[in-house]
Amino acid sequence: MSFKINIITINVILLFFMSLNIYSEWKPLKGEPFIHYYSGTTGKLAFRHVERPENTKTILFFYGFSGNIIMMTRLIANLQNEYNIIVVDYPGHGYSPQSDGFDISAFNRDVHSLLEQKGIHSVYVAGYSLGGIVALDYYQSYSESVKKIMLLHTSAYFKSSPARTLYFEGIGNALRNNFIGTINDIAIPILKDRYFTRELLKTSKKVTALNNGESVINYFDVISNSNYNSMVDSIKCPVLVVCSTKDFLVPVKESLQMVKMIKDCRVMVFRNTGHLSIVSRPIFMAALLTDFIQ
Repeated sequence: MSFKINIITINVILLFFMSLNIYSEWKPLKGEPFIHYYSGTTGKLAFRHVERPENTKTILFFYGFSGNIIMMTRLIANLQNEYNIIVVDYPGHGYSPQSDGFDISAFNRDVHSLLEQKGIHSVYVAGYSLGGIVALDYYQSYSESVKKIMLLHTSAYFKSSPARTLYFEGIGNALRNNFIGTINDIAIPILKDRYFTRELLKTSKKVTALNNGESVINYFDVISNSNYNSMVDSIKCPVLVVCSTKDFLVPVKESLQMVKMIKDCRVMVFRNTGHLSIVSRPIFMAALLTDFIQ
């Protein structure tokens, strides 16, 4: 009952912002020394590869809705002493140019080709939020190269009930009418936790503005309509599922439903950390991932 009330409340707030529309001309960020590019079937993709000779394990990280490589900076800083890390910007996100539509499997095919080109034949795959679907799809196609999977604040199917469908469709409609306002004035305030400082709030708003609204919305629509429940019970490698009682995008019961279907699974339930944990608590999250990988 409380979840349904929250949905109604949030949708009422969303309707207020739907009267605004602040799309603007967008261009991908200019390349930095740490940014590289790969030309695949889906277009030109920007990626960051943190590589150190002494590190033998590689984390392939798929971030979530309206994220980009810059959003990953704090978590990368706390993992790079132990692991090589690869993060690829989705089309129209951060440094990657916009392309026509978003296809999960086609994107992962390019990511896998990139890894092969770099001589990387095994990875520890992490999927955060909506990026969890991308991680599951990657495993489905390239399971032989995946050592372990880390699913953080995510679900195998986001529209798992009529109430959840209404929730995500409401968000999608608001995004189409006011992309920046919906994220900065609704999503982030609702999803942040007590560790999310004012400085992080300012930074997050800047990061959001670095993405192309049309591309982010297309990504959101594709991911939120994708159902990977049928493949979860076929996962053979160890899986870590992280969820939180303070997560208002992916409730604990959604993650635990996924846990029931995974054969070899470790679960961590946060009590006072919200959906944005990889940004608000990067040291804690890095330690958690390190413990699972080792």
